[in-house]
Amino acid sequence: MKISVRLTALLLAAVIGFASAAEPVMATEGDVMVEESTESTPEVTLTEEETTAEDAAEDSGAEKAAEEETTKAAKKKKKKAGNLDKYFGLDKRYWIIATAKKKTYVYKKGGNNRGKAIGKFTKNNCIVCNFTHATKGKNYKWIRVYMPNKSNKKGYILLKNVKLNIIDTKTFGLSTKSAKNRKRIKICQYGLPYMGTRFKMGGNSLTQGIDCSTFARRAFRNAGVMVPSDATAWRLSNCGKAIKRSQLKAGDMLFYPHNSRDRSIGHCAIYIGNGYIINASGHQGSKYPSGGIRISRIDYRSPSAVKFRNIVGN
Repeated sequence: MKISVRLTALLLAAVIGFASAAEPVMATEGDVMVEESTESTPEVTLTEEETTAEDAAEDSGAEKAAEEETTKAAKKKKKKAGNLDKYFGLDKRYWIIATAKKKTYVYKKGGNNRGKAIGKFTKNNCIVCNFTHATKGKNYKWIRVYMPNKSNKKGYILLKNVKLNIIDTKTFGLSTKSAKNRKRIKICQYGLPYMGTRFKMGGNSLTQGIDCSTFARRAFRNAGVMVPSDATAWRLSNCGKAIKRSQLKAGDMLFYPHNSRDRSIGHCAIYIGNGYIINASGHQGSKYPSGGIRISRIDYRSPSAVKFRNIVGN
């Protein structure tokens, strides 16, 4: 009996102890019972390697942000290309040619203080540009052109009225290996130093005045290509071999009728490639750039060329 009572007491004590362990500790705060957790919050401690990686990530982000800001600033500061930039640094052999889109006037100065016009040239006629004054990165409304018949050799035109192109005055697009091509090149180059010489019917001076046929004869004879010394445009139109317009090469000749009523040959010019000619012209004016020794497009006048001849040979 004693053993049974003792066993019962032990069992009762075990049950009470288990309940006490499972029951949360209650703290009294005034009349409110506050439950306190017996669990402790674990403390997180980073290793040295983890700390270094975290710092490096922060530094990398800061560097990237700084780089992006620098790039943005550089783009803002970067200048846009000027409208004449592609013509900078060209060798002297390359002439920049302005071809008129419509009647274009040349002025002594550009801008609002341009003053009185000192020359003019019509659609598909050309004038040589002079960009020695230009600054890279700038946009220009007025461009300087070469005026050989003026004391200061310069004038200004509105850029919007012309189209700019380049002519290679050393080869005119021809290979220099061929002897015939070298003659063609010499023919094309002949009149370049005399750009601006006025047109004069019957004239034979490269500085005082000359007409179209005399200019052409002298260019060919200077290159060793013999043509009649007194040949008119009409006589020259029967020299050499007839070709089509599509077969023209620098150094060939083109012939124009007098006018729309008189279709007989009345004018001649020398082809210099890429649709350009050089001639001594007088039907639009005798003074440069309206006339005289100048560069033009084939279709600078109406009616246009009707006859094409290869006088040099192949």
